[in-house]
Amino acid sequence: MSTILLTGATGQVGSQLAPLLQGRGHRVLYLIRAKDQPQADSRLRGILPQVRKNDIAIAGDITQPLGGIEQSWIREWRGCVDKIIHCAASIKFDKEAANEIWEVNFGGTWNILDLAKALDITEFNYVSTAYVAGNSSRFTEEDRDKRQILRNPYEKSKLGAEKLVANSNIAYNILRMSIVVGDSKTGFTRTFDGYYGFFKGLWRMKHDLHKQWIKNEDRLRNMGVQFDEQGNLELPISINCSPISTLNIVTSDWLSDMSVKLIEIPAANQTFHLTHPDPPRVQWVIETSLKHLGIKGVRFREPDVVANYPMLKVIQRRVEKNIGKFQPYIEHGPELTCRNTIKLPGYYPPPEITPELLELLLEFAIQSDFETR
Repeated sequence: MSTILLTGATGQVGSQLAPLLQGRGHRVLYLIRAKDQPQADSRLRGILPQVRKNDIAIAGDITQPLGGIEQSWIREWRGCVDKIIHCAASIKFDKEAANEIWEVNFGGTWNILDLAKALDITEFNYVSTAYVAGNSSRFTEEDRDKRQILRNPYEKSKLGAEKLVANSNIAYNILRMSIVVGDSKTGFTRTFDGYYGFFKGLWRMKHDLHKQWIKNEDRLRNMGVQFDEQGNLELPISINCSPISTLNIVTSDWLSDMSVKLIEIPAANQTFHLTHPDPPRVQWVIETSLKHLGIKGVRFREPDVVANYPMLKVIQRRVEKNIGKFQPYIEHGPELTCRNTIKLPGYYPPPEITPELLELLLEFAIQSDFETR
């Protein structure tokens, strides 16, 4: 069994990797963003209530040189750590946060690579995104820089970090993940970004409009908005998504299981796509999800649908603002091959994205009010 240094244990991916690594007998050292050791210990217990005696939380900050870890700790552990799994990242897309995103994703990877060298660690496992593919029509595990157009600061930072890892002279595995959703059996998720973020604003809007409906039904009805007897919102607005593009979604339990299998093989300077070989069409995902959220009447690629209702124009603009950062992903989805991953011993395909699975995921989100607890 290995001694593994894990960053990002408080995030969606890292928090599910940690107990699997423990269960397979690995000793895990957790680099936790914290101001001091007591806070690091507290944050770790919040994620892993049953922390084992040989698991250690380390207070640090990946945006600081050597991950913000004290030199005395580095001297003590030099030569005693086998692998690093670098999961910590900013998953923001917004252009306004571009500097922060670059500092965390690119600068943080630079610092953790330096830490790996200082600790004489020989294997580096980097968690990236399959959407470094940008606007490519097809992207393989061997592809990296195809002069693709990257659509936001997040994609740019992750591609830049991949290049750092590939040129580091440390043996590496790069794990490119697609859109991660909750557990396929329970729906549990720690965060409500990505897939959930797209629908969060629509869910909140439905509640806001229902409050207004109770007070003045006729006014809303005259403005083109109404609720049926079951509480479903009839909202004739338009979403501009591709009719043929796919949305690559995988569940967190499958993703974690495959990731652990990849981490346990010797790093050999390879890239692996942890993606769905048969992703659903993006319009189907949106339609199916809205149906469960009780939002009906949404049109696709019909911008004039709100022309006769001033209030619908306001709602249309609000929706476009809320989902604007997701627009590239609903307009284009690259074909993502996963030949390297399929060859992995113990590989099995991810769960099919069915209406029942989306219902399970959304029900958990609704119970949590789409808020990270």
